[in-house]
Amino acid sequence: MNIILNHFKEPHLVILIFKQSQNFNTKEFNAHKNYYKNLKGFVEAVYYGKVMNDNSIGVIIRSSCADDFEKIIENDPAVKSNIFHLQQIIPLTDNFIENSKLKPSYQS
Repeated sequence: MNIILNHFKEPHLVILIFKQSQNFNTKEFNAHKNYYKNLKGFVEAVYYGKVMNDNSIGVIIRSSCADDFEKIIENDPAVKSNIFHLQQIIPLTDNFIENSKLKPSYQS
């Protein structure tokens, strides 16, 4: 996987959209949810939920650098077992956080 997020040197938010494959099974789906729920340290999930009117999952993570981010995707049990495919990556600038009325869970 060669994800280019190198211009993000500071902590940032990334929206991940995972598309469900035909290999879907409940066991791996639960492992996927728990994987993001239990992220700690330099990367954490701040939101996890179903995309409306679609069979996709949206995850918003806070990542300290591109290397951490790539490891998160590579170790995702649902990606490894091919029940979800990473469909879209949307990095957000810190400007978004400052100008938003919503505050991520990691900000006090």
